[in-house]
Amino acid sequence: ISNLAQDQTNNISNIIVLVVASIVAANLNPTVYIVVMLTLIPSFYYQIKYGSEKWHIWAENSPRQREYSTIRSHAMGRVSVVQVKLLQAKDIILKKIRDILIAFRQDQLKVDTARLWSLSLSDFVVASGFAYSFYLIVQDVNSGLVGIGELVFLVSVLGQFIGAMNSFLSGLAGQYEEGLFAIDIFNFLD
Repeated sequence: ISNLAQDQTNNISNIIVLVVASIVAANLNPTVYIVVMLTLIPSFYYQIKYGSEKWHIWAENSPRQREYSTIRSHAMGRVSVVQVKLLQAKDIILKKIRDILIAFRQDQLKVDTARLWSLSLSDFVVASGFAYSFYLIVQDVNSGLVGIGELVFLVSVLGQFIGAMNSFLSGLAGQYEEGLFAIDIFNFLD
């Protein structure tokens, strides 16, 4: 819940930067602004998708989590340790814990690998959009519509805009993921 609140606070500052950079970028070259906005959509989609998949690993496997928690607490208590020693169950308990942790790790690894490829592809789309936008700006400079000073200024504004938009969309995706976990907490409390 504290992570959710922190993401909301960070998004407020990102919104301020976004509004200012959007106004400047849209006034200087609306086509470039639209191209950059469109190229950021895949990144946002994949971040939301990953947040949901990560939550599902932990939410859908709650019986496995409960089993792990029970076994772990049994292996760590003083009385439980004596029982484990007397029953000579150390190997069985350690194997169960190891199996559960390996299963969680494999599930997480699958999601993280898919996320890596997806975000790499979306980063390529963002870079391509920025490159195409830069090309459009250079064309305006070559045709005399924009001066060199405006070129430097616009590229700087676009860089700030892309950074702020990425931070904002990452923050929204983080809020979505944290919100899924917070809903579970509130459902439990209710």
